[in-house]
Parts: sequence; structure tokens; C-alpha cells
Amino acid sequence: MVVGLALLGATGCGEGDDEAAAVEEVAVCDDLRQRENELIGAVNDALAALGDAEDDAARTAAIAEGFDRLVEIASAQASDVTAADDDLADALARGAQAAVAELEDERDAFAAEVPVVTQADERGRAGELQNALEKAFSVLEPPRSAYVDAGLAEAIDADPDCRFVTQRADPAR
Repeated sequence: MVVGLALLGATGCGEGDDEAAAVEEVAVCDDLRQRENELIGAVNDALAALGDAEDDAARTAAIAEGFDRLVEIASAQASDVTAADDDLADALARGAQAAVAELEDERDAFAAEVPVVTQADERGRAGELQNALEKAFSVLEPPRSAYVDAGLAEAIDADPDCRFVTQRADPAR
């Protein structure tokens, strides 16, 4: 998947700014939703396999394969980041690489710490997989300061789907 953004300069005032902000908002949010939906799908598949598992080996494999699939998807996404705006492209690329690293760390910790997933602890292990995904989202989603121009923050806040795939600006990032 490629992040292809048609970023328009919002240098004027009035409706031009609003239209440019709307184009930017839609491009950024659509891409992030697609990326996150792919990752959520992998977790859902792993949880379905966990629910179907009849023994400890199958439960362990379901979670391990879920982590592996998350890393695979995030790695593919990270290699396909492009944007017309250099600052946004850099922010998206850094976020994508950080998401891969986060998921790799979580996968490696699971493999090292969990020799077997029993029926008694499958809910907690499923939660670990979901937490890993949330951690990846926290770095995948670019802070708005990376791409906000006139009117974009308002456009993002006005879109209920978009405001959940972006982060408010964090001066430390």
C-alpha cells in the first residue's frame, strides 16, 4: 500500500484553505484507516484461531502467528510510504518504522516469556496481542504537527473517523 497524498498548499484564505484542508485530511485519514484496518484484521484472525484452538499448542501458535502476521503487515506498509510533502512523508515513514520495531519487540517478548498458552490464560494473552497493536498505533499515527496547515485540524476534528487515526500535536515528537 502506498501513502500517496495530494497535499495542496493552503496559502490563501477562505474557501481555498478549507478545500485544501479537506483534501489533505481525506488523504491522510483514508490511508491511516486502511493501514490500521489491515492490522486489526490480522489481530481478529489470530483471535478467531485462538477461539478455535483445542489444545495449548494451537493456542500458543495462534498468538505467535498473530504477532508474526502483524510484523509482516507493518513491514510491508513501512516500505510503501510516500507523500508529496517531505515533512509528512518523513513523519509517516518514521511512524511506520517505529510501529514495526514495536511489534517486533512485543513478538520477541512473547516468544521469550510465554512457552505455552493455556486455556486459563488465553484471554490475557489475547489482550497482550491487542495491546501490542495499540502500541503500534501510537507510533504509526502521525502527530498532527507533521502535516497540519490552515483548517486541517478543524477538518480532522470534524471527521469522527479521522480524529481516531491521528494524534494531536506533541511538541516532543
